[in-house]
Order: sequence, then C-alpha cells, then structure tokens
Amino acid sequence: MAFFCIASMLMHACKKNEPGNPSTPCFPLPVCDVQTLLISPINQHFPGGTYVTPYKFKKTYGADGRITYIDALLGPNWSTNPFKGPVRYANKRVCMLNTSNDTIMVAELNDCGQVIRARLNNVYPWSPDPDVYTQRFVYQYDYKGRLSRLWTYFSPSYAPDVCIYRYDEYDNVLNIQHAQDITRYTAYKYNYQRPIKGGVYDQGIIQATGAYLLEMLGFYTTQPHHLLEEMTTTYEYPIGTSVYFDQVVAADGYLQSYKVYPFGDTTVGIKGQMVWKCPGSGSPSTGGNVLTYPKY
Repeated sequence: MAFFCIASMLMHACKKNEPGNPSTPCFPLPVCDVQTLLISPINQHFPGGTYVTPYKFKKTYGADGRITYIDALLGPNWSTNPFKGPVRYANKRVCMLNTSNDTIMVAELNDCGQVIRARLNNVYPWSPDPDVYTQRFVYQYDYKGRLSRLWTYFSPSYAPDVCIYRYDEYDNVLNIQHAQDITRYTAYKYNYQRPIKGGVYDQGIIQATGAYLLEMLGFYTTQPHHLLEEMTTTYEYPIGTSVYFDQVVAADGYLQSYKVYPFGDTTVGIKGQMVWKCPGSGSPSTGGNVLTYPKY
C-alpha cells in the first residue's frame, strides 16, 4: 500500500537555539555540491563476495538549484540499499518518493533549510520487521549551526540511539560519540597541511544510513575542511581503522578521488570518485548552478 506524501509534524522537539533563529547562525554548505559519488573496488575481493553493484549516488537538479531526483545505493560497501526517485518540496517540508510513487522519506526543515526531524522508510528493505523498515531521526544544532546531536529511533519499543558530534577549530568532525555507551564511537584524523573546500568520504559503516541520505540531499553538512587521513570506528561491526591515501584534489580545492583500505584490511581496496556541481565553468569539477539550502 502506498504511503502518501503528507507534510505533517513527525515528532515534538525543542526549537531553542535552532539555526535560523536570531541567536544561532546558519552553517553554510560548501559552495559546490557533490553531484555524483561512485565507490568502486580497486580489486574484486570484498566481504561477502564480488562487488556486484557500486555504492553510489547521482543527483538531478531543478532550475532553482534544488535536487529534484536522486539515484542512490546507500549502506555498507557490501550491501545494497536503494533510494531512487523524485524529491518534492512544500514550504519547510520535503519528501522523497520511490519509482512506484511510494513515500520513502519525509523531513521537516528549519529556517536555514536544515533537517530537524525526518522519517525514512525502506531503510532495510530485506527485513520483514516493520520496526526495522522505518527509522525516525531528530537533529539538534550547536551555537554555530553545526550538527551536534542526532537521535535515531529504530523502533517505538526501544530508546533511541543518540550520537554526539564534536568538532575541531576548523569545523571538521573529530568524534561521533554514542551517548549511552562511551565505548562506541567514530573518530577522525585529518591532514591539517592539506585544506580542501569540500569532500565526501564513504566510510563503509551502517551507522545512520538514513541520516547520510539527508546529508546527500543537502539538508545539513559535515563535510571536512582538510583531507581525511584515518577513520576509526567501534560503533558496530565492522570495527577498526580505515586509512585514506592517493587523494586527488582539483585546483579549485575540491576532492576528486581517494583510495582506502577499510578497517585495516589491505586485501580490500576501494576507490571513491566525485563529480562536483559548482557555479560557472572552466574546470573538470565545475558547471551548473550552485546548490544552497532551500529558502521559504
């Protein structure tokens, strides 16, 4: 049975210091938006067998620069989790449909165009459990307008996962800490000698798959301002440290490609490649209109 795309309140949340209010600024997106990300194997060896379908997303934009269609395969490197269909906007609400016109995502935005609440269906389409099939998210932002806390509701029967985001002086995410269990976290190490204007790294972890989709749609950003060197996670399986190398940055400062050995396994190599959508033209990473937070 199809879900209807209804602009409705998903859940109550406090709006104190919400970005867009006088006390809190809007945190800016990168000038350019990553239009296409393709994650492909350096070799054909992957946990679970051959890498059948590349992890990727590709966006289509409207005349106003907002995303109107996304073709995405999100999730860990060795799983398939498709999100493909049109994106619709209505005031401070946005929804995404699949190719059958079922609603698979509904989100509410603040005055900055950042998501504050969302419901995502089709998170784990292979699971018969409806509690796993649907996830709900609540977002909180700090005094600079950066994402500071993320509540993920996996089931009405259980307490949500709460992740706390911490940043360095350059607004790079240093640590995502599980609030209820301090042994579960994801930590990041950067090369501060190599600043960049934007970059998207596939991390191969299943944490907050739906939240990642909303970031790819441009409703908040955690993109780094320096090259990422290492990512260490103890959040859930797989755990370990991923080392990023052979990174290529274009003359305009945007990351073009990288390679990574996920979780310390040098037998498994991954390459990430990005195409950026920027104002103007003249370099391989530019062309088209800039994507900004939608204003209403």
